[in-house]
Amino acid sequence: MMRCRFTAPMAACVAGGLTGAGAFGQEQYLFIQTHGIVTPEQPVVRVDVWAAFDRAYYAFAAARFSVACEAGEGVFFDPRIPKGFSGDPGYIGPDGDIVNGVKTTQFQYPPNLLADTSDPIAVWSCSWTTTDFTPRRVGVDILATDYWVYFNWFGSAGQVPYISEAFGTIEVVPAPGTGPLMAAIACLAQRRRRRRTSIGPARGQDFGRC
Repeated sequence: MMRCRFTAPMAACVAGGLTGAGAFGQEQYLFIQTHGIVTPEQPVVRVDVWAAFDRAYYAFAAARFSVACEAGEGVFFDPRIPKGFSGDPGYIGPDGDIVNGVKTTQFQYPPNLLADTSDPIAVWSCSWTTTDFTPRRVGVDILATDYWVYFNWFGSAGQVPYISEAFGTIEVVPAPGTGPLMAAIACLAQRRRRRRTSIGPARGQDFGRC
């Protein structure tokens, strides 16, 4: 499930839900979505990273980031980038609680190769598991290095000056239906913004070798 670091209210945002870019204002951001609850009977959950962008742009182009959970709480495995994307799904750290070096890219070379213009769009996924089923919420965070968009159908691309990141949580319970953790959890809002170096529009960018 997703917990969002944004000050703008998130209408209709419920546990595990998705919203469009307009709910957060016109910015580019990456956010976490988790699927299901971890139990002894179902010890694996999928973690997705989604990208959203200002609707003035044409499509998501590329991003580089790392994903981490709270230390000692569980491990990631089987990182993947979506079908039709290119790049590197990243490498898992020695303790299993971080995936570094994710590079995910989709290309726009009209008319033969066209990017998916969905907003938001899923750009990465991974599995997570634990052997400790103490009831708790495990935080999952993103640290983004850069974020690229296509400006138009022709494939002109550039790096955006700001990226916002939204973190998520994984619910762990001893057994299905136990306690209030099964209830829908309203999304909380906070924002983390960091200045990025802006790169002007240019055709044929390599997205920092994503």
